[in-house]
Amino acid sequence: MLKLHPYCANAAKYTERNIWKLMACTLITPQVGDQVIGFGLHSINFEGSHVGSEGKVEHIELNDKAASSQGVVRAVHPLYRDVSMLNFPCFEVDAQFEPGMSGGLVINAHSQVCGIVCSSMPATDEHPSPSSYVAMLWPMMAMKLDFSLFGKSPISGIQYVLELARHGIFTPEGWERVVIEENPSGPGCKVSI
Repeated sequence: MLKLHPYCANAAKYTERNIWKLMACTLITPQVGDQVIGFGLHSINFEGSHVGSEGKVEHIELNDKAASSQGVVRAVHPLYRDVSMLNFPCFEVDAQFEPGMSGGLVINAHSQVCGIVCSSMPATDEHPSPSSYVAMLWPMMAMKLDFSLFGKSPISGIQYVLELARHGIFTPEGWERVVIEENPSGPGCKVSI
């Protein structure tokens, strides 16, 4: 769902050859006992950035450390885990996601992206295994995007991401189950699967 522009002519060659691959996604909630693996970056720092004469950043050098952690789904929270910290659909895994891995992909045993790393608590004497939390993907179908920014798109104006699936542009497994209900009395909506 990102629109990327090549930094230079050499980078454009990669996009022209269709080297960039898309991962399969699923909106279907995992089951307790399913195996998953989370990927992310930590210890990120930026070096070598150069600001051009017009105030635009012309080059950023990113240094990071990749991390992954495998685990098993321990609990599923279809609406939210709690009302203060994890107040969105998520699931708990017994993997240790390092600080900074937030936003990283979580892949299921079918090689599908099934969530996004969002929180982690290390093992303690009281709880001998770590607890990490993964945000489910299906709520993102209710995000609104301005599709007029995407150039030659069959969709125009501000629309829900669900419209991408209806037009066959982004078709994660289970998208047909997503229901979005507009709030007749004001902004916002209710999304469910």
